[in-house]
Amino acid sequence: MHEAVFKTFRATFEIGNDGKRILWGVTTRSRQFPLPFGVQFGQTMTQVQRQLGPPTALSSDTILYSTGGEAISDVYFRFEGNKLVEVNWNHGMAD
Repeated sequence: MHEAVFKTFRATFEIGNDGKRILWGVTTRSRQFPLPFGVQFGQTMTQVQRQLGPPTALSSDTILYSTGGEAISDVYFRFEGNKLVEVNWNHGMAD
């Protein structure tokens, strides 16, 4: 695995046998990074859930939305003081 750091996000990727990059994850804490579906940094857990619907899992400081199938995608919304501070998207292949 490799990591690349950009102005508004950090990407995790690997180099495939064909030499192409395969993206596995993106993490951002930047208010300049556009988030989908009306979600914004600084929102509360309740506001994020109102925008995105019922989560796959919930803890005191994290909301997880996950999809399955041949490819698995997880999006973690992390909170500090009940304010959204980080979004982490991970992609993987099902076993």
